[in-house]
Amino acid sequence: MEFPDDYIYNEAVRVVGEARKQNLPLRMFGACGIRAHCADRLDLFQRFGRSLSDIDFVTYQSINPRTLESFFKQVGYNPQTHYNILHSHTRLMFDNDAGLHVDVFVGNIEFCHVIPLKGRLEADFPAIPLAETLLAKLQIVKITDKDLKDVAALLLEHEVGPSDQKAINAERIAEILANDWGFYYTATTNLNHFEKETLTSLDLTDSERELLKRRIHEIIDKVEQKEKSLSWRMRAKVGTKRKWYNEIDEVSR
Repeated sequence: MEFPDDYIYNEAVRVVGEARKQNLPLRMFGACGIRAHCADRLDLFQRFGRSLSDIDFVTYQSINPRTLESFFKQVGYNPQTHYNILHSHTRLMFDNDAGLHVDVFVGNIEFCHVIPLKGRLEADFPAIPLAETLLAKLQIVKITDKDLKDVAALLLEHEVGPSDQKAINAERIAEILANDWGFYYTATTNLNHFEKETLTSLDLTDSERELLKRRIHEIIDKVEQKEKSLSWRMRAKVGTKRKWYNEIDEVSR
């Protein structure tokens, strides 16, 4: 079932607001998280033809699954009991009576690569910080036009900086990528593809293209300058001769 974007987004905002009242560390990510970070530029979503379909949340590993199920029942969402019993240590699923679907990731965000979130949820609200929001897109090995449009929206709306204060924290991005060669390879490959291919195909003004190019280079420069860990350097010697990412299967809903 399709729902209006405003309904989906307002539901996400309502749920994280209720979680905050109960001191439950819950944040949006994915498309709703990007919309939260670009709330003043909804024209970008319209121009790029982006829409919402469901809601993704994340919380810490320390939160008891029963606590999460109890909370979501309170705010009007029914657990997918069989799935949740099997996967409660990493992911829970819920639906409301209208059929709107919610995923709750527990601990780190893990897809093609792992985005560590320990101690990071408090850095922003109602979504995960901008650095991790961007990395959640850049970690996709088979990145799509939809994902690249999300990257464009984030980079158009936010400066690149050294902290999380209304900026994409390039230091945090560099720190994560300096400890994981596979993630580094995927993210920098996607950024280079974005500059060489996506910038020419998106509906952008010349000034917007120049702005995006500058911000991409700011991120890449910070990543390249960061001292790499020993494990990173050892893995770099192997390169792409061995698979550097996790295979992701779409979960049946």
